[in-house]
Amino acid sequence: MERNTDGNVFVFSFSREGFEAIVNLTAIDQEYVMAKMADETSPRDVSNILNMMVLRARYNEHRGMEVWLVKLDEEVSEEELLQMAEDDPQAAANLARMGECLYRKKATGREVIA
Repeated sequence: MERNTDGNVFVFSFSREGFEAIVNLTAIDQEYVMAKMADETSPRDVSNILNMMVLRARYNEHRGMEVWLVKLDEEVSEEELLQMAEDDPQAAANLARMGECLYRKKATGREVIA
Protein backbone atom coordinates (compact mmCIF):
# COMPACT_ATOMS: atom_id res chain seq x y z
CA MET A 1 0.00 0.00 0.00
CA GLU A 2 1.38 3.39 -1.00
CA ARG A 3 1.09 6.36 1.37
CA ASN A 4 0.64 9.92 0.12
CA THR A 5 3.11 12.01 2.10
CA ASP A 6 3.18 15.01 -0.23
CA GLY A 7 1.89 18.21 1.29
CA ASN A 8 1.74 19.82 4.68
CA VAL A 9 -0.78 19.45 7.48
CA PHE A 10 -2.01 22.70 9.01
CA VAL A 11 -4.16 23.33 12.05
CA PHE A 12 -6.58 26.28 11.91
CA SER A 13 -8.03 27.84 15.06
CA PHE A 14 -10.67 30.55 14.75
CA SER A 15 -13.87 31.94 16.17
CA ARG A 16 -16.60 34.37 15.18
CA GLU A 17 -14.12 37.10 16.11
CA GLY A 18 -11.45 35.92 13.66
CA PHE A 19 -8.45 33.68 13.34
CA GLU A 20 -6.29 32.86 16.35
CA ALA A 21 -3.72 30.62 14.72
CA ILE A 22 -2.70 28.76 11.60
CA VAL A 23 0.22 26.42 12.25
CA ASN A 24 2.18 24.16 9.90
CA LEU A 25 2.21 20.92 11.90
CA THR A 26 4.35 19.11 9.33
CA ALA A 27 7.22 21.55 9.90
CA ILE A 28 6.89 21.25 13.67
CA ASP A 29 6.82 17.47 13.46
CA GLN A 30 10.01 17.50 11.38
CA GLU A 31 11.74 19.79 13.91
CA TYR A 32 10.67 17.46 16.73
CA VAL A 33 12.04 14.37 14.98
CA MET A 34 15.34 16.07 14.12
CA ALA A 35 15.80 17.25 17.72
CA LYS A 36 15.09 13.74 19.03
CA MET A 37 17.59 12.22 16.61
CA ALA A 38 20.24 14.75 17.63
CA ASP A 39 19.53 14.06 21.31
CA GLU A 40 18.65 17.74 21.81
CA THR A 41 15.90 19.29 23.87
CA SER A 42 12.72 18.65 21.93
CA PRO A 43 10.42 21.48 20.94
CA ARG A 44 6.70 21.02 21.54
CA ASP A 45 5.30 18.12 19.66
CA VAL A 46 2.22 18.19 17.47
CA SER A 47 -0.02 16.51 20.03
CA ASN A 48 0.75 19.23 22.60
CA ILE A 49 -0.17 21.95 20.12
CA LEU A 50 -3.44 20.24 19.17
CA ASN A 51 -4.36 19.60 22.81
CA MET A 52 -3.71 23.23 23.74
CA MET A 53 -5.80 24.53 20.83
CA VAL A 54 -8.76 22.26 21.62
CA LEU A 55 -8.53 23.10 25.33
CA ARG A 56 -8.55 26.82 24.49
CA ALA A 57 -11.55 26.32 22.20
CA ARG A 58 -13.46 24.48 24.94
CA TYR A 59 -12.60 27.11 27.53
CA ASN A 60 -13.78 29.89 25.19
CA GLU A 61 -16.91 28.10 23.97
CA HIS A 62 -18.92 31.32 24.18
CA ARG A 63 -16.84 32.61 21.24
CA GLY A 64 -17.89 29.73 18.97
CA MET A 65 -14.33 28.56 18.39
CA GLU A 66 -13.39 25.94 15.82
CA VAL A 67 -10.23 23.87 15.36
CA TRP A 68 -9.62 22.10 12.03
CA LEU A 69 -6.85 19.98 10.46
CA VAL A 70 -6.23 20.34 6.73
CA LYS A 71 -3.67 18.74 4.45
CA LEU A 72 -2.63 21.14 1.69
CA ASP A 73 -0.15 21.12 -1.16
CA GLU A 74 3.47 21.46 -0.08
CA GLU A 75 3.66 24.71 -2.06
CA VAL A 76 1.25 26.43 0.36
CA SER A 77 3.05 28.26 3.16
CA GLU A 78 1.94 29.22 6.64
CA GLU A 79 2.56 32.86 5.74
CA GLU A 80 0.24 32.64 2.72
CA LEU A 81 -2.52 31.14 4.85
CA LEU A 82 -2.09 33.81 7.53
CA GLN A 83 -2.34 36.48 4.81
CA MET A 84 -5.48 34.81 3.43
CA ALA A 85 -7.00 34.85 6.93
CA GLU A 86 -6.24 38.58 7.11
CA ASP A 87 -7.47 39.47 3.60
CA ASP A 88 -10.43 37.09 3.26
CA PRO A 89 -11.24 35.36 6.54
CA GLN A 90 -14.33 33.64 5.12
CA ALA A 91 -12.29 31.99 2.36
CA ALA A 92 -9.73 30.83 4.95
CA ALA A 93 -12.52 29.43 7.16
CA ASN A 94 -14.07 27.64 4.16
CA LEU A 95 -10.67 26.14 3.33
CA ALA A 96 -10.21 24.98 6.93
CA ARG A 97 -13.67 23.40 6.94
CA MET A 98 -12.66 21.18 4.03
CA GLY A 99 -10.47 19.29 6.50
CA GLU A 100 -11.08 17.31 9.66
CA CYS A 101 -12.90 18.98 12.55
CA LEU A 102 -11.16 18.64 15.92
CA TYR A 103 -13.54 20.95 17.78
CA ARG A 104 -16.56 23.07 16.96
CA LYS A 105 -19.38 24.36 19.12
CA LYS A 106 -22.59 24.04 17.13
CA ALA A 107 -25.48 26.47 17.37
CA THR A 108 -27.43 23.80 19.24
CA GLY A 109 -24.84 23.97 22.00
CA ARG A 110 -23.49 20.48 21.30
CA GLU A 111 -19.80 20.14 20.68
CA VAL A 112 -18.27 18.17 17.85
CA ILE A 113 -14.99 16.47 18.69
CA ALA A 114 -13.31 14.24 16.14
